[in-house]
Amino acid sequence: MTKKIYTRLMMALFAILSLTACDKDHEMAYYLDGYWNGQIRDDYDSYVVNIEFVQSTGFSRSGYGYEEDCSWNGHVSRVKFDWTVRDQCIYLHYTDGTSYVMECDYFPRYAREGEIFRGKIYNERTKVDIADFMLRKSSNHSDRSLETDSVVVTDTKPNVELKESELK
Repeated sequence: MTKKIYTRLMMALFAILSLTACDKDHEMAYYLDGYWNGQIRDDYDSYVVNIEFVQSTGFSRSGYGYEEDCSWNGHVSRVKFDWTVRDQCIYLHYTDGTSYVMECDYFPRYAREGEIFRGKIYNERTKVDIADFMLRKSSNHSDRSLETDSVVVTDTKPNVELKESELK
C-alpha cells in the first residue's frame, strides 16, 4: 500500500513540474513579443541587430519575426524567421533552412522597454556555438486584443450633410 501511495505522489509531482516548465516557456514567449536591438558578435565580426518577435497569439510559445543586421562595413541584411520557445531557449528557423538556438544567460522577468537579455547562439543541428548576443527591448507591440475592424468615412465635400439613407 505504501508503494502505491509513493508512486501516485511521484506521478503528481512530475505532472506539476512539467506544467511549471510549460508556463515559463509561455511567459517568456509573451514577454519576448516586441522589438529588440543590440549586438551579435561572432569570432570575426560584430553586428548591430534589430529583431522583431511577433507572437502568434497571447497564449502561444511561437510566432514569426524579422532580423535586420548591419555589419561594420555597412552591409545590411533583413531575413524572416519562425520562432518557438522550448525549455526557455528560443529556436529560430530561417526561410533559407538554417536553424539556430538562442540560449539565454539572462532574460528579464517582465522584459520591459529598456531591459536587456543576453546569451549565446548555436547551430541547432551541430550544437556548435555561432555567436554571443545582447539585446535591449526598444518597444512592445500594441495590445492586439484592443484592435477592432472599423470603417472610416471621409467626406470630400465640405459643408454637405449626409442624409440618413446614405449612411446605410
